[in-house]
Amino acid sequence: MTDDLSKSKPKPFDCIVKKPVFLKVGDSTNDIFKSGVSVIDIIFPGNSNVQLGKLIFKNSYTASITVKLKVLHDVGSETWKTAVKNFTLMPHPHFETGSQDRFTIFTNEIIKPSCKVIMVRLILKQPSPHWSNFSIEEIKCFPLASTSNTMVPGWLQSVECLSQPAINSAQNCPNSNNVASNIQQLWAMVQELKSSKHNTTIGRFDIDGSYDINLLSYT
Repeated sequence: MTDDLSKSKPKPFDCIVKKPVFLKVGDSTNDIFKSGVSVIDIIFPGNSNVQLGKLIFKNSYTASITVKLKVLHDVGSETWKTAVKNFTLMPHPHFETGSQDRFTIFTNEIIKPSCKVIMVRLILKQPSPHWSNFSIEEIKCFPLASTSNTMVPGWLQSVECLSQPAINSAQNCPNSNNVASNIQQLWAMVQELKSSKHNTTIGRFDIDGSYDINLLSYT
């Protein structure tokens, strides 16, 4: 059973993660201002394009990330698509919350299965001056998951099994015409009872138009 699970588990693509390029402001080496933005490009050697499904990485003091995909369409044209824009990795950039957490970003929701990914560009941002160095580590790119190989959990199978008799039981429902006829008959009986109801009030101690002295009380 373990071997079957390991075979069905997708393996990451062989990819080359380039060193981050930090964007700087200033022309001379003496006047350089750190913008808090860096760019990482990912290419896939040996493959002109891949069917990318998700990215998995470990954060290293990056506040937010934008994922762009260079996609090759079936007609041969290339375009850039934004998978995620300014996705928050650290809720508060000045604090360490989320600074070393692991994240998974899915890309299959914005690209068609027929489209192929040529390159991935990651734009990292860290506005806080507390962290001079920031990046992401252990980047892995996984292929698009196949629905045919997806294992259905046991609890979902039980739900499907329970819902099946309900579908079959709908076939055994009574005829709608018979139900409507019975409702009309019931309505006619109610109307008949209403019309036969008399408006004569019955007194509490009234017996044949007179009162029994034993039932009366004096105050």
